[in-house]
Parts: sequence; C-alpha cells; structure tokens
Amino acid sequence: MALLNSPDMLPEAMRFLVRALLAVGGGPFPRQELLNLVSPPGLSAAMEPLGGAYAHEAVNPAEDDEPDSIEDEDDQTTDTAPGKQRTGGAVIATQSLLALKTLGLVTLEKKQVSLASTASELWSRPIEVTPTAFRAFLLDNVFRLSDPTASPGDRNDVNDLVQAVELVYAADRPLQPFARFISANLERGFRELQVSTFGDDNKLWPVRNETRWTAFCRWSFYLGLTGQAGDSGVIADASIALKIRLGRLPQGVYDAGAFVEHCADAVPLLDGGALQRRFIPELSGATRVLSPALSISLLQMEADGAVKLTQKSDTGVYVVRLHTDQSGDRAFTSVEWLADNEDRRSRA
Repeated sequence: MALLNSPDMLPEAMRFLVRALLAVGGGPFPRQELLNLVSPPGLSAAMEPLGGAYAHEAVNPAEDDEPDSIEDEDDQTTDTAPGKQRTGGAVIATQSLLALKTLGLVTLEKKQVSLASTASELWSRPIEVTPTAFRAFLLDNVFRLSDPTASPGDRNDVNDLVQAVELVYAADRPLQPFARFISANLERGFRELQVSTFGDDNKLWPVRNETRWTAFCRWSFYLGLTGQAGDSGVIADASIALKIRLGRLPQGVYDAGAFVEHCADAVPLLDGGALQRRFIPELSGATRVLSPALSISLLQMEADGAVKLTQKSDTGVYVVRLHTDQSGDRAFTSVEWLADNEDRRSRA
C-alpha cells in the first residue's frame, strides 16, 4: 500500500498505536481492541456538539481523488469503504495502523496485531516512544524500504514519498517553495513540476492529486525531509532529518568531502546518496558545487548551530549555491560538526 495513499495516515497516531501495543506486551493483540484504545467508540459522537466530529465523503469523486482500495482482507472494514461517511478518529486509527504495516513496524494476521521485532527490541515501555525517537525510527524504515531502481509511478510502500522528495530536491529556484498542488496566483505548484518531468500521464507522477499532496506535505514535514515555508509551502531543506540521522557522528572537524559523504549516507536522497538520481553535480577543477537541497540544508544547520562551514585551503573546495547566477555562492573546505545533546538523544 502506498504511503501517500490516504491523508488519514498520521505519524502521531502511529506513535500512539505503537505505545498502546507496548502497553499490552507487544501483541498479538486483537486489532479492533487496539484501534478502540486509540479511538474509543462513541468519542466522535460525543464531540459532535462541540464541532469535533469529522466526516470524509467524496461527492461524485473523480478518478484518483479517493484513496486506493485496501487489499488486505484483514484490513477491510465498512467504516473505511470509499464513498461512505467515516468518523475521523476511527478512520485515522485504521489508516495509521495500515501505515505501520506498510513500514514494517507491525504484523497483521487473523485480525491480531503484533509489534515487529525491530520496534520491540528498541523500546520496552510506552514512555520511551517519544516524538523524536519515533521520527528517527520512521526515517530508518523509510530509507530501508526505498527502492533505488523504482520506475516513475511505482507507488509500492514508500516509493511515492521518496520520489516526490527527490523531485523537490532537484528542482530549480530552490528558495521559491511549492505552495500548493496546482499553481495559482503566482504560487508555485507541484503538479507543474511533475508535468515538466514526467509528462501529462499522472500515472507516472509520485503525487497524483490534491489528496496525496496533503499526505506528502504532512509526511515530508514530519520526517524532516523538507522544510515548511509559510502555512504549507514545501522547500528543499533536509536539515532536521540530517541532524537526526547524523546524531551518532562524533563532534569534530571534518574534511568537506567526507562530511558530504556522511550526509549522503544519512539522507541518501542528497548528493552522492544511493537514492539520488536527478541532480548532476557541477565540477570545476577541484571545486564541486552542491545541490540546492544540500546547500539549503547545510546553511540551515549552520544557522541552527549544528555545523560551521569554513574554508582553510584552495583544494578540495565545495560550494553551496542557491541561485543560478551564482550570487551568494559560498566556498568551504571543512565542516565542524557541533551536534547538540538533543540530536544525539534522538539516535540513542
């Protein structure tokens, strides 16, 4: 099941499901009882007079405007059938459980849910599943499941999310955010980027419609793979994901090339990474120009106090570049890694 399939897959709901499973010993545990722990029956009805109820129903839905059908018979419920009215808390819990299955964090068998060994070996108590720790764990699994050979339009597991992030990372004008799915009122649209890259056939697009765009923004922001500009604008800033994934790197001064390699290992969608296929690095003698995504990420980490970029020689030079006219270019040959305690605890 594609990760961007449903806007009701919420990372925080997933975290609470994991905490609930740990509270009952990790499973096997009845699927419906687990969902009831997170979204008690009747809660939405009780909240309705306060405006807390949420119904999701498409009126004459167009093709691809609704989430894909659920293929696993254990996961099919009348509450989540396309076109039917659904209660927000119940469908969020159900879809978030499917997301956990997609990411390999739980197993579903005969309507029983069990926590995967990778999670149960990491955490023993619900309190240990903090937002930072859970985000780091999701990042690990997203990159583990990513297929570097996936073709355009392959939405298995996490490929849709990864391919969409890769498009953002390789786009020109990196400081102009993608503010919406379809461009309007001078705001940049992600649909137009996909058309220019893959053509008009939306079956080749990683993000086919507004519904999946909402899911993409939520996931990429939560994982720290993109930055948020304004209310919902997406910008190619992986600084949060880098600080999390580099948390075990010892503090100290690194050669620029070595640090760029560490970044590629941490977030393989960046320069030289196993999942990076669209950015062609510019070389000028011994000088290498970094991608807009890595340039923004390094500058943001420097502003956050996590790194310090310095130029100490005329060889092995790397350049951060945000503008095609090269204005604002900045050269550096070494990186001082200054990860704070929170960055390190996220990987502990």
